[in-house]
Amino acid sequence: MANLEEDSDANLHQAAKTIRDRLGCDAVLITRGDRGMMLLEGDHAPVFVETAAREVYDVTAQAIR
Repeated sequence: MANLEEDSDANLHQAAKTIRDRLGCDAVLITRGDRGMMLLEGDHAPVFVETAAREVYDVTAQAIR
């Protein structure tokens, strides 16, 4: 939607501003994969939310037995 390819923090910030302006919304939350999320609200600086690694168990294979 923002037509930006590089996923640097600066480009994601610009993309969030573009999306916010085009949609006319108050806030935009962008996922950054294993780097977490970025929240942009109004004219405030973006807030970066980091991820926390967790061990995940696949319980579907256990249930088939």
